[in-house]
Amino acid sequence: MLKKLLPVLMVLTLTAVSGCGKSSQSTTVDNPAVPHSSIRIKVMDVSNDSKALPDVDMIGLLWDSLKEQLAKDGMLWTKDWVGTPLLMEARIIGYQRGDDIQRWVAPGFGSTKLAVRCEVKDGDRLVATVETKRSIGFGDGIQFRAWRKIFSQVAEDVVRELRTKLRGS
Repeated sequence: MLKKLLPVLMVLTLTAVSGCGKSSQSTTVDNPAVPHSSIRIKVMDVSNDSKALPDVDMIGLLWDSLKEQLAKDGMLWTKDWVGTPLLMEARIIGYQRGDDIQRWVAPGFGSTKLAVRCEVKDGDRLVATVETKRSIGFGDGIQFRAWRKIFSQVAEDVVRELRTKLRGS
């Protein structure tokens, strides 16, 4: 009996250790503008509209993640850039920190979840709205940082959609 269970236990252990947590996402973009290759975006505001008040700096984590991802994609407005940037406002509309141990012991339980809505404006004109939801429901590697990693993943989703819709690439 043990010989039959050993391969299954090994596969489950390797999967858990590698941190292959399941992520799900849902992204929508409204009001796309005409694609333009030299768009720059300035993150103006990040707020917490969720009812969650965890011991995590959600606003700071999302703000930094958005700026980092915009910079990676060459879309972050800097003082050196000539021109008027588009302005981004991001709202956290749902957050659940989850439980690291539960994700390992009982995949699907203890999920970390984040839902964000970002609006990008050109002055007062709404250019794009991106709403993204992510969850990590299994594992997370050996560092137990799904509560932090999910902010980077959501920022990647938001910027990828904006790049596609606003830059056409």
